[in-house]
Amino acid sequence: MPRGYDALAVNHGLLLDVRMREGTGVLTHDWARPHHEDIALVNTPTWTVRAASGVEYLAFAAATHEYLNLPAADSGDLDFTAGNFSGVAWVNTNATGNRYVFCKAVAGWATGWAFYIPATAGPPLALVTFQAGPTSQYTYSSSIGTNAWRMVGFSRDGASVRIYVDGEDATVTPATHIDPDSAAAADFVMGATQAGAAGWWSGSMWGHRVWNRALSASEFKALFEFERDLWAV
Repeated sequence: MPRGYDALAVNHGLLLDVRMREGTGVLTHDWARPHHEDIALVNTPTWTVRAASGVEYLAFAAATHEYLNLPAADSGDLDFTAGNFSGVAWVNTNATGNRYVFCKAVAGWATGWAFYIPATAGPPLALVTFQAGPTSQYTYSSSIGTNAWRMVGFSRDGASVRIYVDGEDATVTPATHIDPDSAAAADFVMGATQAGAAGWWSGSMWGHRVWNRALSASEFKALFEFERDLWAV
């Protein structure tokens, strides 16, 4: 780990930090603690380097169902129910509608949570929490556009969810989120729905991070300002 990594205030409560520094192969790894060792590159998303900054990232093709998968047995700490939690990733989408950044939910959407671009014009973002039966809550953001890098994130604080784009609160339609039911039996997926069954990302992603606390607005802003030069945003 880099010197000072654990001492950075923004890294407190960080459970997942996928920096994609391998540059080759069919696995990527987690820099956070607790450490998730093997995150599989399913159907071989393409290792890519941004020449201007030297950052390695992954390009995903929806047509060939490419995504990242952390098995259920290794992702129990990402199965949030009563607690607060937050997530961030840098994304560049070239297609709209039903594209997933994070998903920890069972098949049929009975339990768990997901952060994604819904199947609607825009595209906006949504954080959804699922409960057994027909109950679920959706918080929506404004559009993130296409074919441009954006830092997207969300923060759940009790019953309140806010969505952030490029370090700014972009929440348009908030909801009152009751606790999601456990999806402990589901894999944690980045770039598709549960078990990679649908919702495949089309474009590129980097830097998936998840915390077991609600990040503040100032923390989202600071993360964006610290990393924006990597993507010339």
